[in-house]
Amino acid sequence: MVERKFDRILNNTIILFSSRFFQKALSFLLLVLLTRNLTTSDFGLYSFITVWIATVAAFTDMGTAGGGLRLWAAAPARMAGAFGKLYLIRLLLSLPAVAGSLFVWFSLYSSLPSWGILLISGGILLQIVNVSLVPFQAELLNRYPALWAATNRTFLLLLIALALALKAPLFWIVALEIFFPIFYVARLWHGAQKIVKRTRATSPSAPYSFRELARDIVPVGLLTLLIMAYFRIDVFMLMKMMGKKAVAEYAGGFRLVEPFLTIPGVLALSVFPVVVGRWTGNDRERAEETLRRQARLGTLAMFLIGFLLSRHGGALAIRFFGERYRSSTSVIEILAWTLPVSAWSYPWFGFVQADRKYSAAILLALGALGINILGNLHAIPRWGTAGAAGFTLLTESIWAIGLWRISASKISGTGPLLLKLLSLSLVVLLFSFSLELFLPANRVFRVLSTFAGLSLFSLLTFKLSLLDTEDKNGMAQYLRNLYSRVLSLYNSWRD
Repeated sequence: MVERKFDRILNNTIILFSSRFFQKALSFLLLVLLTRNLTTSDFGLYSFITVWIATVAAFTDMGTAGGGLRLWAAAPARMAGAFGKLYLIRLLLSLPAVAGSLFVWFSLYSSLPSWGILLISGGILLQIVNVSLVPFQAELLNRYPALWAATNRTFLLLLIALALALKAPLFWIVALEIFFPIFYVARLWHGAQKIVKRTRATSPSAPYSFRELARDIVPVGLLTLLIMAYFRIDVFMLMKMMGKKAVAEYAGGFRLVEPFLTIPGVLALSVFPVVVGRWTGNDRERAEETLRRQARLGTLAMFLIGFLLSRHGGALAIRFFGERYRSSTSVIEILAWTLPVSAWSYPWFGFVQADRKYSAAILLALGALGINILGNLHAIPRWGTAGAAGFTLLTESIWAIGLWRISASKISGTGPLLLKLLSLSLVVLLFSFSLELFLPANRVFRVLSTFAGLSLFSLLTFKLSLLDTEDKNGMAQYLRNLYSRVLSLYNSWRD
């Protein structure tokens, strides 16, 4: 039973990651096209509008997706019966968000084109359908929306490439980005309704009331809002304090890091329904073990990627985006370290939701937001985009450690685990950077010092027992099962 659940989690994680990786790869190609074909001013406006929609989406979501997922994991039939209420709540939240966006736009950004707020308003309303992902995520059936999303992104890239080739105005490029996914939205809604009907039919139960929904939706919504705000408030402050060029430079660096942030995110999305089901079903020992494994393996993987990106991401940014984005290198080198920090935070955020430790997490997020705002008021005028990136990393670290402290009283063994991970990180970093003091300052020797650091990382991972026997056995069993399925499919096709 454990191996089957392990396989389901890993299968779902691989599907989600493959989908996100494919979409991020296409988005990266789109990013290269945009930075090469648009002026920095136009690209800054494009980034500003898309960030605006993503930020406001956190307000309009207000926990409908996260809270709905938790409730579905705890009692699927009851949540399926109340699923229509999630759409209604999301719609009611979207209307004031549109009105607020109109007010803020014409109050603070009236110098920008008025068509921008029209596209933003449409994009906000289109986000309502994100609720449709809940049944797929809760039932670990993400392969269907993954396929639909990949198809949508492929056609979108082709259309925007055509628009750029035809020298279309910026309005049409942004409009395609925002409104073309309506076909994906329709398919997603239709698929979600099938799961809802099937779940209600197999186990009829009294649906959740609005009051019961609010118990999880409201606090999860506040947390989602605050997390989005403290992580992306720097973009709005950069636009106000330094203008579109600074936003473009920051976006160029952030978008090279952002695709990798999906890795701990998709792992958390696959693990979360399992953790909630076990925790609320009083199988707490296995829930704790799942959380510790997620924290251990996720942080190790993200340290590895962050280490590589911090040392070589700057050169990649210049090669892909051009010399105009040289100042993005410092942003990449700093934001790369949000990867392991975020990986450490995800399991404890899952625990906060499973155990409903909402009040402490909300206070923590408020503190992180305040520190980021005050820090950026000081840092942006002095250090520009690098200062904004630095305070994003600082507040993400405060969030991660704070969540761990909230969880530590109920999840045993996390203190020694954190100490091992920090020791590993510090030793590898000191070793790699100290090598550069004795090697010539060129690209070849920088690669050699990176390789030496990776070798030490691998050695210490095993010495510190950060990969245990159960991890290895579980992965080996999964690979054997995968091989058997592939071989069976091949034999069926040959016959």
